[in-house]
Amino acid sequence: MSDSDTKQDILIVVQCRYNSRRLPGKALLELAGRPMLDFLLRRLGPAAARQGALLLLATTEQRADDAVAAVGRALDVPVIRGATDDLLARYRQCLAAYPARQVVRVTADNPLTCPAMLSACLDWLRDHDPDYLAVDGMPHGTATDVFASRTIAWLDRQATDVAEREHINLHILKNPDKFAMHQLTAPKEVYRPDLRLTVDTAEDYARLVSLFVPSDPSPWAMPLTEAVRRLQSLHARTEMAGDGP
Repeated sequence: MSDSDTKQDILIVVQCRYNSRRLPGKALLELAGRPMLDFLLRRLGPAAARQGALLLLATTEQRADDAVAAVGRALDVPVIRGATDDLLARYRQCLAAYPARQVVRVTADNPLTCPAMLSACLDWLRDHDPDYLAVDGMPHGTATDVFASRTIAWLDRQATDVAEREHINLHILKNPDKFAMHQLTAPKEVYRPDLRLTVDTAEDYARLVSLFVPSDPSPWAMPLTEAVRRLQSLHARTEMAGDGP
């Protein structure tokens, strides 16, 4: 029996494309000595394995994304390739190839996505079956959200707006009365919605690069608590420098 014939309980889908609008090629920029996408897949892999979830990479059929797909294959992560802007269609492809009950969405511009919070979400989902699960209070760029497979199928049929097909939770957030939604709250040690750990701009990228030092043995495994501590230290140093003459 092939992998595609096996029913998975949970898919963890990392959505990625090379030609991002604000910072093209950011998924392949170096972070702690590796392409940022490689960093993220290594970061999520152990949590996926412990939870019995299948980690996938969903990219486009564009030639520019050949290099993105190569990163996934080098790490033995299955790769699904589809539409450039229609993310809902790409997620349906993932579910067609690997049927599952729930789908975790991760974006490749969030290399410090928190494996511990991901695991907490999956633990909660073992006894619950919402249409949509989100997390409140995490540093921007570190949380995940989760869609029931039936929700993805419904959205694919009903969401016709271009923005809603590209940002697959947008229709849910605009129409919360249509869905059984639940929100977990970040643990107090990482409850920092004021902090930014995503990579959307060159400034964001420089900030994340500065958090790592050559002596970090497995930088992709850095706990989010340590990343927050380092980011706070960076902010403090920047503020002190700004107070000078």
